[in-house]
Amino acid sequence: MKQAYTTTSTADVVDINFIPAVLGIAAGISSNDLFEKLIARYLTPEIFEAIRREYHKGRMLLIGTTNLESQQPVIWNIGAIAASGKPDALDLARHILMASASIPGVFPPVRLQVTVDGKFYDELHADGGVTRQVFLLPPGYDPELVDKAIGWKAQRRAFIIRNGLVRPEYQAVNDSLLPLALRSVSTLIKTQGVGDLYRIYLFCQRYSIQYNLAYIPNEFEAPPHAMFDEKFMNSLYDLGYQESIRGYPWRKQPPGLEKNPS
Repeated sequence: MKQAYTTTSTADVVDINFIPAVLGIAAGISSNDLFEKLIARYLTPEIFEAIRREYHKGRMLLIGTTNLESQQPVIWNIGAIAASGKPDALDLARHILMASASIPGVFPPVRLQVTVDGKFYDELHADGGVTRQVFLLPPGYDPELVDKAIGWKAQRRAFIIRNGLVRPEYQAVNDSLLPLALRSVSTLIKTQGVGDLYRIYLFCQRYSIQYNLAYIPNEFEAPPHAMFDEKFMNSLYDLGYQESIRGYPWRKQPPGLEKNPS
């Protein structure tokens, strides 16, 4: 994980070419070619087999995408896909992972072909953050129904990690189309993420689930100078590591409600 996060540069992921995107020839300012190779480097057959083993132990790895055509979030059970035994399972998992991080406008959406209940679907999927910046459980999950089915009330704890700042950040913006669009989208993403933290908090309150939240501290000031800024990512990794070994101060309420982290 450290290698993937701290040694990846923008050149490893993005091959920017504005002209095809501006002319409407391409669906993003970058292709998915480099990104696809990066995913294959880390989601290997060995890792996929480990995911399958952990799934059979009861652990779940869920990844969210956005179905652009239905405007709905989709949550994929990667462990179940790994355990399916289908020959194209690894390829599907890699494409789901790529879709989950395909930022609209930057990367083109990923076309996923799946069969559900005997019906074939061909869908365009993009970054799960378009519909959910943070998600805890699949839609429709009801802890009370689960408790009733198993015959006892489970004690639940939720640990939510928001990989971003939640405070406003000042940045001078040029009054031209691209800078204004990028700044507007980044602002929308940040506020939507905070809203998701409140939504999860209300869910936890309703079902007596212990709420534990982590996000980049407000005091952290090392703005990235590129989409994948190695200096920024190393500084952030070191901060997270140091806070973890001291005993991370999980916050018990979403930003704006919490008093002191404990």
